[in-house]
Amino acid sequence: MSNEQEKFLVDIQLAIKRIDVHLQRKRDWNLFDKNITVQSAVKYEFSIIGEAVYELLKLKPAFRLTNALRIVGFRNKMVHEYDSIDNVQVWNIIVKHLPILNSEIEAALTSK
Repeated sequence: MSNEQEKFLVDIQLAIKRIDVHLQRKRDWNLFDKNITVQSAVKYEFSIIGEAVYELLKLKPAFRLTNALRIVGFRNKMVHEYDSIDNVQVWNIIVKHLPILNSEIEAALTSK
């Protein structure tokens, strides 16, 4: 694994950890849904994740990551179609997909 690939993996890992911090290490829908500052912070971290996955795939197109293209697509949607993103959609990703991504990133970093 190149240093650049590792950098993007670490960026993803850090963004996932920061999402956890923004959510006060809780999976509390009300905390997220009622706090615009938390929403903005979490969405920003998702934009970092999407961009880092995009750059990682440019370096190594065969890199195996569940939903890699959907991650990039979500980032693009947040940037270009921001008004079509709702909190339920973001929350669903946090609860269902972020743990999978986190596990895959940790595995990739430990197997380097």
